[in-house]
Amino acid sequence: MAITAEQDPGTAARISALEAELVRARARLGELDHRIKNDLQLIASVFVLQLRKLPDGADRACLRAALDRVSAVAAVHRRLEVGDDPAHFEASGLIRDVAEEAAAAARRDDVRVRFDLTPVTIPSRQAGPLALITGELVRNALKHAFPERPGAIEVVFGPDDGAIQLSVSDDGVGLAGDAPAGFGTTLAALLAQQLRGTFQLSTRDHGARAVLRFPRVD
Repeated sequence: MAITAEQDPGTAARISALEAELVRARARLGELDHRIKNDLQLIASVFVLQLRKLPDGADRACLRAALDRVSAVAAVHRRLEVGDDPAHFEASGLIRDVAEEAAAAARRDDVRVRFDLTPVTIPSRQAGPLALITGELVRNALKHAFPERPGAIEVVFGPDDGAIQLSVSDDGVGLAGDAPAGFGTTLAALLAQQLRGTFQLSTRDHGARAVLRFPRVD
């Protein structure tokens, strides 16, 4: 016959102690997440102060790009709530947040960003690389695809044949065949490797398309 907690006071005490420890662990995790958010906000604030003192040029552009990458990581922590399963993360809302922030920062009101997002749960450890890649691809399209003309960017995310796929497409000028890969494209390719996935950048009939594909992990 199984012994229940009601029949065994020692078992009841151990269960109570474990439940109390779980409550404390969740509180510590919440405090840690709060501190990380505050630290990222502090770093972003320092970058903003520096940007105000720099004239337009290469230095300002580099600092702006660094701020955008910090903001992408901060978006992860805004979305990551302490719950029953902090090891997993619903990613489609993160994709939208990062893409919209990148578009707002570019101040290109003449470029529309469209979304086709399907909810997908991923391990939390994948959220950071995914956010950074999304930001790089959207910013690259905003920066290079539409020189002094309007256009549209489409961000598509969701499951695809057992994997997860993110694509960022534009109807811009396309890719220059002899142009070397920029830092943003190189960073996206390296982060794709971290996700054990693939990254491809190609020219379409009208514009360019970047595709990240990585295996789905339960």
